[in-house]
Amino acid sequence: DDLLVLARIDSADLPLRGERTDLGALARAVVNTVAPLAEGSGLSLEAAAAPGLLAEVDPDRIRQVLRILLDNAIAYTPAGGMIRVSVERHDTRARVAVTDTGAGIAPEEQARVFDRFYRADRARARATGGTGLGLAIARALIRAHGGEIGLTSVPGRGTTVWFTLPLATTA
Repeated sequence: DDLLVLARIDSADLPLRGERTDLGALARAVVNTVAPLAEGSGLSLEAAAAPGLLAEVDPDRIRQVLRILLDNAIAYTPAGGMIRVSVERHDTRARVAVTDTGAGIAPEEQARVFDRFYRADRARARATGGTGLGLAIARALIRAHGGEIGLTSVPGRGTTVWFTLPLATTA
């Protein structure tokens, strides 16, 4: 499925419907969906979202991006850790961030984590069973919406993966 999504994005054959979406409400809904998984892993999970940040996006695809980011945060954060999703306004854009207190990513690995099939920690990659496509899909979907995606990370302290999306114009 992941390869099909990427192939469709590459060929501009992935339909994206533009729907006025409250990004804070969407983020809270995704957090509520994955909360049992986080709790089962011994993690605290919270959402802090500014109200009324509307964007013209495909809500299913942005939900998919958030799920990818949260799944990664859960997989790489040890029990007792915390994950926070924030949605804030930055001028004419919304900034959505998933911050964890997990293992972090080495500086030399950070530039490649959005590459297809790249796994920063190969030993853990085998244990978690991922394909190395999640962040590549997230990047492609955010770019298809006119947004940007990136991360900051400190090994041993955690990672923040963020993306921005243009806010809907008022009409």
